[in-house]
Amino acid sequence: MKSSVYDKFPCVASRIRVLQSMKSKYTTSEKFVSKETDDHGSKVKTPVIKKIDDPVTYFEKKQNSVELDMSAWKMDIFQTLKITKHFHCMKTSTLVFSGCNLGDKSGEAIAKGLVNNSTVRDLNLSKNCLGSSAVQALARLMLVNKTLDSLDLSSNNLSDDNIIPLIHSLGNNFFLKKLNISHNLLTDGFAAEMNLALQSKTCILEKLYLSSNLLGDTGLSSMSAGLMESNTLEFLDISWNYLNDSGMQSLGEIIKANKSLLDILICGNLITASGAFCIAESIKENSTLKTLKMGQNLITSAGALEIVTTLRTCPQCVLESLDLNGVIVDRTVSELIEDLTDLRPNLRITNFTVAVEESDSEN
Repeated sequence: MKSSVYDKFPCVASRIRVLQSMKSKYTTSEKFVSKETDDHGSKVKTPVIKKIDDPVTYFEKKQNSVELDMSAWKMDIFQTLKITKHFHCMKTSTLVFSGCNLGDKSGEAIAKGLVNNSTVRDLNLSKNCLGSSAVQALARLMLVNKTLDSLDLSSNNLSDDNIIPLIHSLGNNFFLKKLNISHNLLTDGFAAEMNLALQSKTCILEKLYLSSNLLGDTGLSSMSAGLMESNTLEFLDISWNYLNDSGMQSLGEIIKANKSLLDILICGNLITASGAFCIAESIKENSTLKTLKMGQNLITSAGALEIVTTLRTCPQCVLESLDLNGVIVDRTVSELIEDLTDLRPNLRITNFTVAVEESDSEN
């Protein structure tokens, strides 16, 4: 007689039975409690079981938490409206509605509900299929709300036309410090408005996430004046766009002029060794940049050599982290990197790959 999996693994079997016995109306919390033993004498951990509440009830229970995470709760407009009625009195500072399938109308309702809120500082509306109505309501919110300093609208398929009202409000906002509009459909068209916002004396943006959009060299060039003049921006992520060597000329001018940027991410673009040369020349005149991530490009060993040589010969450069993820370098560049990190122990050059030479492979 063949033995079943339950006979071979009795401890696993008892856990499977516990999970299979759970009804759809139950879910598990993140915490676990220890049970003395199972039927076979082995110590096990079983999930704490709590009854699922609808999103409105869950929100009402958690509204005085410092962080309220509503991620993945699927909410219709009626449930959303019930939740927004509590916004004026809740004590939450971080409010997360990521992946809630809100849509345009529910997103608009949340923005309108926060007009009279004075506690939420961090709002996450990512992955919600927001549209023009929701973004326009958020734009109006930014003109009157005095506490919101972080806004995440990533992964909403927002176009230039969708986002421009928000960017316009950004130029008249004294409070927002972090804006994440990555993973959308933004092209060079929104860049002129972003440039004006960055040039505004009232804009105090510190972190700007633009990765995984459709931004090209023209767009970066259009934003360059604002990026050069900003004295508050510390973090810029323009990874996974469509920037090539022409765009690196614009970025080089930004790096030379800007005195506040600490971290720049340009991974996953179309940058070759020529673009890396532009970056190398620019960091010779920069004494503030600390992190540069430029992996998953086409800079090759020649481009890496330009960067490394500059770091060896420019003591005023304070770069602490250079990420070359996916860049294949030859043995000469690898040895230069090793020598450089010995000379500058605060500098980390990571994630590059050393090419295997024929003599090495034969051995």
